Amino acid sequence: MEEHRNDGPFPVKPETDEYETISFLVRNRKSSFNPSEIASTLNVTEQETSRALSHLFDQGLVDRSQESYYVGSEKAKHLQRQLKSVDSAERLHNTTPDDDAYAEGEWEDDLASR
Repeated sequence: MEEHRNDGPFPVKPETDEYETISFLVRNRKSSFNPSEIASTLNVTEQETSRALSHLFDQGLVDRSQESYYVGSEKAKHLQRQLKSVDSAERLHNTTPDDDAYAEGEWEDDLASR
């Protein structure tokens, strides 16, 4: 299994089960949780949580010990920065006006040439 590296996009998108699950584990980095505990806390099904955990584990974003999942302290610091970055990008995207000239394709054609 390969741990996620910084040279690509962060593999977790906001408003997904994976995002909520990894955010929960980062916030609670001093403990480990089984899928049932996470599902109960996040108010989602255990199946959704298990699927999210499997994806996160495959990406090297969370660790597993027996039937519990956790994020180590060093990894949590790194993930916390990435989650903040994703949150900032989402807020920027959500607050950009729809009538922004840069939101339309081929806006470069309207620039005066030198």
